[in-house]
Amino acid sequence: MKNIFLRTTLLFCIVFFTTSFLQSQSLCGTTIEDLHANAASIKEMRIKYPVGTTSQPRAVSYVPVWFHLVALSDGTGRVAEWKVLDMLCDWNKAYEANGIALQFYLKGFNYINNDAAYNYPRSLTGDNAVRTNKKADGANIYITNSATAQAGQGTVLAYYTNRQYTTDPSYTNDWIVMIKSQVGGGTNAFTIAHEMGHLFSLLHTFSGWESQQFVPTAQKLCAPIYASDNVTLTEKHSRGTDGNCADAGDLMCDTPEDYDFGYGYNGCTYAGIAQDPTCTPVTPSEKNIMGYFVGCLNNFSGQQKEAITNNYLYDRGRQYLRNLNITPSLTEIGITNIVAPTYKGTVNGFDNITVSWSPTDGATGYYLEVSSSASYTTNESHFLLTGTGTSFNINSANMPAGFLKPDTYYYWRVRGMSSYKNCANFASGIFLTTSGTSAVNNIPDVSDFNVYPNPITNSKSVEITLSLEKPLDAVIKIVGLNGQIISQEKKHFDSGFTTDHVDLSNLQNGMFILRIESDRGVLNRKITMAN
Repeated sequence: MKNIFLRTTLLFCIVFFTTSFLQSQSLCGTTIEDLHANAASIKEMRIKYPVGTTSQPRAVSYVPVWFHLVALSDGTGRVAEWKVLDMLCDWNKAYEANGIALQFYLKGFNYINNDAAYNYPRSLTGDNAVRTNKKADGANIYITNSATAQAGQGTVLAYYTNRQYTTDPSYTNDWIVMIKSQVGGGTNAFTIAHEMGHLFSLLHTFSGWESQQFVPTAQKLCAPIYASDNVTLTEKHSRGTDGNCADAGDLMCDTPEDYDFGYGYNGCTYAGIAQDPTCTPVTPSEKNIMGYFVGCLNNFSGQQKEAITNNYLYDRGRQYLRNLNITPSLTEIGITNIVAPTYKGTVNGFDNITVSWSPTDGATGYYLEVSSSASYTTNESHFLLTGTGTSFNINSANMPAGFLKPDTYYYWRVRGMSSYKNCANFASGIFLTTSGTSAVNNIPDVSDFNVYPNPITNSKSVEITLSLEKPLDAVIKIVGLNGQIISQEKKHFDSGFTTDHVDLSNLQNGMFILRIESDRGVLNRKITMAN
């Protein structure tokens, strides 16, 4: 997969072992300082705002997020932007469904090409690349190929590293790293919901058991007083005066006791034999987002929601996010419709293909994909369009050599996008190329078309010459490689050999498309400004 166009640690980490059953070990480099930091934040908020004395803010707060899309040094392997948009959509739905008055919006995409950050973001070199790319004006999420420090450390899905609970203003941590296979809509959105729970101070429901899960046996049904980290009290089943939920485990009294029984233990139903330190059978919540059951996660408890809210509103480490609470556009993205080529329509040639679509309500830009595969997995090309234009000349992008071929079907799809309401579906089309070239002349009565000079140096205009069989009324457009129309003007050309000049004084250095559009056809020519 190739992107063509613009485009230490508290973990949710799973290490898989080859044994007779699936088990997990969650302390994948988690530092005791990080664990204590989150617990300290919860306890500090509890002193200031005892359980039940605070409520959700009446107005929704909006948190900007930078998504750092990490690739190998040659730019390959990067996750597709549309998967991030889908994840953002369903992540927000999960928080809204849980009554949490926080919503997250796209501040921007940042592109990192770094082998170490892509494969081993927790290595010294990888961590340095992550740190130097961190943005100060939003939450930071890095999407990588793996989330370990080196090979052989198992499969880590994601992790959060905190701000090292301190008053030192120079600390730079506070980010999430997740692997690209966990990016997307649906159940994948709960991975980021889980990690953002950590960022806002939440612990795992099985806090204390990250280093080694509790595996009861016939001789050892009852859990020990302390969890496997030998620091955290094992949470008891009782919520009465003989219980310890406020001081043990995840510090939440409305989440049942949980001792990490294995990632995805028995699907969505716990039917194990484990008992708490008083030898009472345990009843973990299979649906809590901060747990490790798989396929059924969908809720936060009331106290968890209260902790998230209090951390955002009052914790000193969240001041920078509170300062960035700016309401994005709340307009829902409308439906995009394909205009041209028509479905399974034939285009003229294969080297001058322009696709177009209808304007979409609420869209501040468009995301376009073109592929030779209906599954969009083989020989893919991605374009992230940031302008509001509703057409794009595919050949104007830096295509891989030989991507577009004659007499071949191609699949393409487009969707509107904005910073917040990114739940729109793709509109899809198919077109068939033909043999022959079309870039020089696809207006039938134009026998010659030239642009001079090209490249353009020491000049603010370009000369175009046409040889016409009959007069032509046209619009001359200068189009950026992202499809954005930079300038346009109407022109009349008399029949015969005719010459005119096009003003380029507003162009910066770079590559553009000079396009002549008329009701009889279109001419395109790449031009390069190199002043």
